[in-house]
Amino acid sequence: MVTYTFAGLAWVCNKAPNECPLCHHAIDPRFVGGVIRENQPMGRAVVEIAFQCPRDACLHIFIGRYDGYYDRNVVRHTLILRATTPVNTVLPEQPEDVAALSPSFVSIYGEASAAEARGLKQVAGCGYRKALEFLIKDFCVGEQPTDAEAIKSERLGTVIEKRIDHPKIQAMAKRATWLGNDETHYVRIWQEQDITDLKALITLTVSWINTNLLTKKYVTDMPEA
Repeated sequence: MVTYTFAGLAWVCNKAPNECPLCHHAIDPRFVGGVIRENQPMGRAVVEIAFQCPRDACLHIFIGRYDGYYDRNVVRHTLILRATTPVNTVLPEQPEDVAALSPSFVSIYGEASAAEARGLKQVAGCGYRKALEFLIKDFCVGEQPTDAEAIKSERLGTVIEKRIDHPKIQAMAKRATWLGNDETHYVRIWQEQDITDLKALITLTVSWINTNLLTKKYVTDMPEA
């Protein structure tokens, strides 16, 4: 717990931000000040606290958003850190050969990641699902260029089932699609998994595709005598 005093009151918060949302380094932020957005004496409280990143290379001001409820046991509000803003999104890097194969995947995945960083997880999930489809179809078009038009119009599940021979790529892509579909449908089937698992499965799919691409590249560039 940490306590900040502003507007004539002492506010007990569960924690200070431990990462600058702009430079993304671990920090012990400097307290600048705060404002009260809502303060119900025996109910809800919402405050925003300004912090400064202490790193000389950054020194930016950012906001920590806190809310909580009055706790009768300790006779005060206890505030929980919900988010920090603004956020400078660091886009995830993709393997060079995968990026060359499917630049649309890289672009869409980056937009989904930016949405997630801003707390738009419902939108991000749909974006990750779309990125997966571009990745898989671009990969299959590269493997079977004569069937390109058919692959582009087929359902993603059909493409994975019919067009992918590599068992690891197929297994990971299938499961990523299951979770991706959950992000776009009204009823979730996979209750124990979430967007974190979806991203992990996409990462595994990317890794196996990259391994496949690199293997073919070296076999072609270094043929047996």
